[in-house]
Amino acid sequence: GTFIRSIHALAPYFKEMAEASVRCSRSPGELFSELRPIGQRAETAMLKATGGINTHKGQIFSLGLAVGAGCSLKRRGELSSELLSQSIAHMAQGMSERELKCKIESTTHGEKMYDAYGVTGIRGEAEKGFPAAFKVGLPVYEEALNSGIDDNSALIKTIVSIMAVLEDSNVYRRGGSYSAEWVKKTASCLMANGMSLNKIPLSQIREFDEEMIRRNLSPGGAADMLALTVFVHNFIGS
Repeated sequence: GTFIRSIHALAPYFKEMAEASVRCSRSPGELFSELRPIGQRAETAMLKATGGINTHKGQIFSLGLAVGAGCSLKRRGELSSELLSQSIAHMAQGMSERELKCKIESTTHGEKMYDAYGVTGIRGEAEKGFPAAFKVGLPVYEEALNSGIDDNSALIKTIVSIMAVLEDSNVYRRGGSYSAEWVKKTASCLMANGMSLNKIPLSQIREFDEEMIRRNLSPGGAADMLALTVFVHNFIGS
């Protein structure tokens, strides 16, 4: 399907980012400047593979930063989740100011959501070191895995925990601030009512999913942070 074609098209570019990061011994900002053109070529390859459908733009950005920062830290023998988050924040420093606040004309969804709601989206998350993934998703995912529940249940629990805290510009784009607050509040209630006991209330999860479909909401930002969470868990554990 479309997503599989996109994944196959993107794989070589993440490898290229990793190789560039191992070679680069410069500052986080300079490393970002080196990775950005690779990310732009990856985006072009994605759109070509999918017939113009944006399947993974957020992941090219978030995983690209994580691959770059992670390989750079690993080369120096300094890899940890805390240092990885800090390094990503350094790489992305000043991005919202440069690309959102100083923009004359808004063209991307993220830029339009900043204009409409003041939401800095994935750029703002990157500047903070992706706290929804590192401070929320990663501890929840690892605790769930350690408790013995299956991986799919751990992933469900993790994405709901992320949805409870993330200002998801994808949800804002489709449903505005009211829908964004509804998603966060519903996810928070699910986490508070039984999810924390490692029992996944699948019927309530399905109801939440069906209601989001009915409202035409897609938590794409949370999905990107879930992918980042799993990547960080596997990368640091490797």
